[in-house]
Amino acid sequence: MTNQIFSNFELWQKGYRLLMAVHRLINVFPRERQHSIGSELKHSANGALAKIACSKLGLACDKILETLSNLEVARGLRLAKDINFQILSREYQKLSKETKEHSNVGGSTPYINSKKSSNLLPGEKDAPRQKLNHRQKKIVQHLKENRKIAFGQLNQIFSEVSPRTIRLDLKDLLVQKLIHKNGKSVGTHYTL
Repeated sequence: MTNQIFSNFELWQKGYRLLMAVHRLINVFPRERQHSIGSELKHSANGALAKIACSKLGLACDKILETLSNLEVARGLRLAKDINFQILSREYQKLSKETKEHSNVGGSTPYINSKKSSNLLPGEKDAPRQKLNHRQKKIVQHLKENRKIAFGQLNQIFSEVSPRTIRLDLKDLLVQKLIHKNGKSVGTHYTL
């Protein structure tokens, strides 16, 4: 038990150093972007650290993934030098890997589903999937019931979160090949 607490503390220290680096990075963003993507980036990085501190390592991995997605969005917007995003992304990926390892060793909820859980897509044999957050589960459920959905509908359903968060959820579902994107711009809709 003491070893697990110590190793979680080491994870927390790494997470804290990365959080401080995220805050320094956001300070170089243009002022108008510090309150939009900067706020989301801080929120996800803070959440990862909080979950590590509570030993909820599976949830910490979710927040680290969200942080990585937010870093990619900020990188795409060219809000700072590319090297800053490369370094932070690499370090967060390392933290994610270590957190997953501790999660599986420590017995807390694992971040990646195992093959035994039967949560794999048809045709997937060895490729594990990431857990879905509650919004992503609701999107998939809505698609099962209604066959398609537009971004505007999702924006109304999830009015408590920003449109960017919804886009990140959709992006994750697309990457996992759980949904398909049809159309471009205004006519875009999503199907199973």
